[in-house]
Amino acid sequence: FRRDSATPPTLPQVPPVCETAAPITLISNPNYGTWSGAGVSANIFSPSVATKGRHYLYYDFNDSISGCHTYDSIRVRVVQQPKASFTTNNHTGLAIDTFKFTNTTTADTAFVSTWNMGQSGAIGNIQTTPNASHVYNDSGMFIVSLIVSNFNICPADTATDTVTVSFPLSVNALQKNSVK
Repeated sequence: FRRDSATPPTLPQVPPVCETAAPITLISNPNYGTWSGAGVSANIFSPSVATKGRHYLYYDFNDSISGCHTYDSIRVRVVQQPKASFTTNNHTGLAIDTFKFTNTTTADTAFVSTWNMGQSGAIGNIQTTPNASHVYNDSGMFIVSLIVSNFNICPADTATDTVTVSFPLSVNALQKNSVK
């Protein structure tokens, strides 16, 4: 970048912003210059128009004191909205089985995963690991959810799936249900 005047412009600092975020008003001092760059219209930066990635936004003005032409730039990172998703090794099983859940979330930033196994009050019902596993101590249908957050840059996203768990049959029950 180039500065020809004695007084460089003061430009805003823009932290990483989500692609789904509302447009941002670019406030500079002096405020009579011209902004340009991906996603810029007048002094408004629209992350959804710029799309994900790193962008330079340029500020160009004529210094009224020195009469010199001045320009500067800032760098803005637009972050992709994470899309939570996961797979499971089994949708049905017994209360003695280990259900394994593999995180298949797509995101262009680091993210935190919070799992809810759908078995309120059970040990290990809430997990904050990239992938999860759980042995259910009860029978029934359980809604498993994965909440993904990228450190408050974008809104969290949630994915859910259902697993069905039953108790193993006892030897007496097996004998009653056997085919003769």
